[in-house]
Amino acid sequence: MWAPDSRSIYLQANDGTFGRAEHMFEQPVVRLSVADGRAERLGSGPTLAFSIGVSSDGRRAAYKSVDARAMGDVVVMDVASGHATKITDVNPELRELALGELKPVKWRSFDGMEIWGLLLTPTGLPAGGHLPTLVYVHGGPGGGFTYGLFPQFMHIVPQVDPYPTAAMAGSGFAVLFPMPRGGAGYGEAGQRMIVNAWGEADYKDIMAGVDKLVADGVADPDRLGVMGASYGGFMTNWIVTQTGRFKAASAGASLSDLSDTFYLSEGGEFMIGYFKRPWENRESYTAHSPLTFADRVTTPLLIQHGDADPRAPIAGAWKFYRTLKAMGKTVELDIYPRGGPVLRELALGELKPVKWRSFDGMEIWGLLLTPTGLPAGGHLPTLVYVHGGPGGGFTYGLFPQFMHIVPQVDPYPTAAMAGSGFAVLFPMPRGGAGYGEAGQRMIVNAWGEADYKDIMAGVDKLVADGVADPDRLGVMGASYGGFMTNWIVTQTGRFKAASAGASLSDLSDTFYLSEGGEFMIGYFKRPWENRESYTAHSPLTFADRVTTPLLIQHGDADPRAPIAGAWKFYRTLKAMGKTVELDIYPRGGHVLREPMQQREQMRRNLEWFTKWVE
Repeated sequence: MWAPDSRSIYLQANDGTFGRAEHMFEQPVVRLSVADGRAERLGSGPTLAFSIGVSSDGRRAAYKSVDARAMGDVVVMDVASGHATKITDVNPELRELALGELKPVKWRSFDGMEIWGLLLTPTGLPAGGHLPTLVYVHGGPGGGFTYGLFPQFMHIVPQVDPYPTAAMAGSGFAVLFPMPRGGAGYGEAGQRMIVNAWGEADYKDIMAGVDKLVADGVADPDRLGVMGASYGGFMTNWIVTQTGRFKAASAGASLSDLSDTFYLSEGGEFMIGYFKRPWENRESYTAHSPLTFADRVTTPLLIQHGDADPRAPIAGAWKFYRTLKAMGKTVELDIYPRGGPVLRELALGELKPVKWRSFDGMEIWGLLLTPTGLPAGGHLPTLVYVHGGPGGGFTYGLFPQFMHIVPQVDPYPTAAMAGSGFAVLFPMPRGGAGYGEAGQRMIVNAWGEADYKDIMAGVDKLVADGVADPDRLGVMGASYGGFMTNWIVTQTGRFKAASAGASLSDLSDTFYLSEGGEFMIGYFKRPWENRESYTAHSPLTFADRVTTPLLIQHGDADPRAPIAGAWKFYRTLKAMGKTVELDIYPRGGHVLREPMQQREQMRRNLEWFTKWVE
């Protein structure tokens, strides 16, 4: 707060230890001289000041004073003398309630480092102690806890804490608010102690605090719980993979797969400062992700998540929940919600079936759409449209499209594309409809292998027949076709442009996050049973190979192809300097239903390929 004469600034003291428990009572009003930078403390005695204001004559300062038994009374201080007078008495009834008693505590960690925290105990600690004790881990990771009537993570904006600690203390629980290294109060050096090491020393700091309470007779070692949100949610997930000492746990807005935080979180680039980028430090991302150690969990876990959380991707909640559930663990998940005759006169193209031999001699079929009146010599700009499924195919008709379960508008306006001079190949590779069960099983544990070669053999056939111009090729597809599009551009640079709709880039996401994702078991088993193959068949793994300009289109409410795949591939390619664009359609599902969005999606695809291919 500027002084009226603009010669000084009034502020809350912050000497680099803000949030440290031993200074929780010592955050007074300070006057900072603009001329020489000298800081002068105003007043004396323990003060925790917020919301500072200064009178127009500069003689008085007002602020909100917070302590463990008051919501925040207004205090007026004479600047010259430092004498402070409380002028409000907010909710005096609170002093009569059994909300617990709060005090700072400290302990030595495994390496001798002094760690601070807060301890909330029931009013009138019973003789002998041995209380059921909850450990509340703060968010951040660079955060801490405020000291006040309701200790909570130091939020950027006010909010209701998900953990009613006062009520918990009133019900007989002790609550420990540890402030481990990596958080506020230890300076930059302290925060850097967890770089590339989330869940290592910070975990040990927390457990040392628990051991201290047990040794002091406060905590009952057989009645322990742990909870936290955001980074605290990550730590809660991590803790239950490292120890079975806790009888219950609750993780809010949590993380289970750290790579999701980089790829999917709003502002996820902050992870670079801790772990670099996932493709630069994959082993460490995996080694510090609770999901990696899900099989070790023995503690009953409650996971709570908002379905529109922009900072802690809901992917983490679903991944951990589905993994633990499949492993038979005790886990619960709470999600918190919000034409006619004239057609014959139009140049819609000419459609015919085509076939070719693949790399191993297998006969592969497809459809070929060419402009009406194929020009002499051919050599057309050609688009390859890969169907979804993977067990699907294409219908033969006026507008060839993937055989959808329900009617829908196709995102790729193939008739308009043919009318604009493109040839369109609709390949039907093995793994899809038309080859029986044996054909479908040819891609088990092998997406992107023989099916990719079948498609490329079809392209080679069109080039050899003089239909396709080898220098003007594009590829597109949605759902499994989106996966194949992503995969194809990691395997070859022959295509000048690509468009992936409702696509997949990290196959494990399909199991964890997709509605009905268990179908992946029939192809790749479960991720933790076949991790190497999931990785080896994911386009994301080979993102560095991409040279083709890629348009990614995705509905933000897609229940079958998790939007995680779109964000992961886009952010990776963008960070690598690749040519990539991402279109997100609000309210869009696996297919778009809103007419304006459908039209926009088709327009974008036609313009994209016209720009890069034609």
